[in-house]
Amino acid sequence: MLRRSLLLGLALACTGPVQETDTDEVIDTSSTDATDDTDVPWQDPPIEGIPDAPVLWSHAHGVYDAPFTLTLSAPSDGAVVRYTLDGRDPVESGEVYEAPLEIDGTTVIRAVVVDDVLGSATVETRTFVFPADVAGQVAPQDWPTEWWDGIRGGPYGADYEIDPDIVGPDPGAFEQALRDAPIVSITLPPEELFDEETGIHANPQEGGFEWERVTSLEMFGDDGQVDVTTTCGLRIHGGAGRRPDRSPKKSFRLAFRGDYGDGMLDVPLFLAEDDHALVQVDRFDTLVLRAGYNRSWGHFEHIQRRRAQYLHEALGGRLHRQMGRPAPRVRLVHLFVDGLYWGVYQAEERPDAAFMAQHFGGEEDEYDSLNVGEPSKGDAIAWQELLAVVRQDLSDDANYAAVEARLDVDAFIDYHLLQLTLGNIDWPRKNWWAGRHRDGGRFHFFMWDAELTMSNTTDSRIEAAEPDGPGEIFQALRAQPEFIVRFGDAVQAHLVEPDGALYPDNWAATWFDLDPAVRSLMVAESARWGDHWRDVRGDPEADLYTVDAYWDAENARVPDFYIPRRTPIVVEQLRAAGLYPSVEPPILTPSAGEVAVGTSVLGTGSGEVWATLDGGDPRAPGGAVAEGAFRIDVEPVSIDADATLTVRTRSGEAWSARRVLAYQVSDSGG
Repeated sequence: MLRRSLLLGLALACTGPVQETDTDEVIDTSSTDATDDTDVPWQDPPIEGIPDAPVLWSHAHGVYDAPFTLTLSAPSDGAVVRYTLDGRDPVESGEVYEAPLEIDGTTVIRAVVVDDVLGSATVETRTFVFPADVAGQVAPQDWPTEWWDGIRGGPYGADYEIDPDIVGPDPGAFEQALRDAPIVSITLPPEELFDEETGIHANPQEGGFEWERVTSLEMFGDDGQVDVTTTCGLRIHGGAGRRPDRSPKKSFRLAFRGDYGDGMLDVPLFLAEDDHALVQVDRFDTLVLRAGYNRSWGHFEHIQRRRAQYLHEALGGRLHRQMGRPAPRVRLVHLFVDGLYWGVYQAEERPDAAFMAQHFGGEEDEYDSLNVGEPSKGDAIAWQELLAVVRQDLSDDANYAAVEARLDVDAFIDYHLLQLTLGNIDWPRKNWWAGRHRDGGRFHFFMWDAELTMSNTTDSRIEAAEPDGPGEIFQALRAQPEFIVRFGDAVQAHLVEPDGALYPDNWAATWFDLDPAVRSLMVAESARWGDHWRDVRGDPEADLYTVDAYWDAENARVPDFYIPRRTPIVVEQLRAAGLYPSVEPPILTPSAGEVAVGTSVLGTGSGEVWATLDGGDPRAPGGAVAEGAFRIDVEPVSIDADATLTVRTRSGEAWSARRVLAYQVSDSGG
């Protein structure tokens, strides 16, 4: 029976030396400009004289329920097929194919066409997953029984098995879980992972090109939309999650470059509902496979494990997109490594220069991209210029205008407000990306690493002021009255208005809609990693982390307890900090929506209610009433055609936050 196969090569493309941090993200400390086109030293040169002759396979990769006979053949006379079943290179160590292979269990085959005269073609990989067989997986005999000898307190026991206490009572649930998400398979020689001197898994805190490995990558799913077979680069990804003493499950990063094969991954990996009318992107030069560190069953602390959800990262990006801003998308996938099931991973875009080019236009070389202030593309010259301006007195209008010329202030407000609302305690000292077009573009910030969010309803990050990042920028901007007005307007739009992304009902609905199959997938994740700290590490605090006992409780806490309480608490925190007005915004009767022609709209509030119909603000900069504004608390306005009212309450010299309400007229009267 052909079993211990190897699954495909997921690749992590870090660029530049790695600094250890206590975050789940690696900080790239040098520009990638010099390395993007550099030949990878371990990549074999192209083969002269032989076409890229494919192996002829009788079956495609995928999920199978019944055994089958696999035939392999060469496309021409005088050539043979060589293959391996252990992830190693079939050119170097493969058997010559002579007879059909009976495939009756999870198997990975690497095969290549070899010609005695012309040489060998490109190695191909196919993974065949049998869900009923995965629960009984055991490691190949030559795989290590211990991991991380002498590193951070190691060695630690290796963990390859699926827990029978999870699968046993309902094997069908585990098997179904494997069908409910795309499968990502990475295949490479096991020495590339586990060799004590050179293996990337055995040395997870190492980084740089010398710690990137060439890997076969496959992606497939039952829906037929995700179907990939390619070659890419693979690295370990992360910060504190790299440490062997803190998590057994490592994140990976995939790099797609011409050095390996396809220069880009071209596949509709992410769910259509994740786009929210923003730019559709289905081509990637980098993907991150997040293992989940904080709020995962692999974390070294019990309090983190009991709150495992694997949804926080996806939520942060989804909410940011609902606020109208580009943000990385996330999709849950199953990862297999050399034929062994490795758990549920979060496949995620990386908000680097390529991401910005796809969302804002142009080429990635035209962008400065910063990971916690360090360039991953371009340079930090414009960034340092922004910081220099920020450090001036921003109550001065000229200095504030200089910031506006370098920073998209409204986009920054939305980004910062989202972080404050989520209560991200792992930010802003780390876990942020920013970038700008080098031809006079303004900086944008992107959501990244939202795992440590939604902890306690009273958490506040309003005063976070860590230097050289978004915290310092935010605190400096608070000196400018017009910034305060704009920030309060964003609070009104996103947290207070019933159609706002962070209004409790909408926020909770987004949580429920993140991935319909997530609960099913957690059965597989629990079976793979839910027993590790109890059974492998012997942690006396650890339990067997199951969906019923732990995941369900936290999944209910977020929408039922946290979200309904959090939004009003944040609004009051912001009001107390002077970031949301004490004057309440007006109430309009009737409210926005469909109305009859000629309907009169009246505004009521704790002061004068001022309005415009031309899209302008009834409040002029500096606080006066804008030219063209009119009161609708004294005399209602008639809606004779589709219209948008922009309104504020004015009490003395103070103004409320702005409300924008759209009306559509109909003959029926609404």
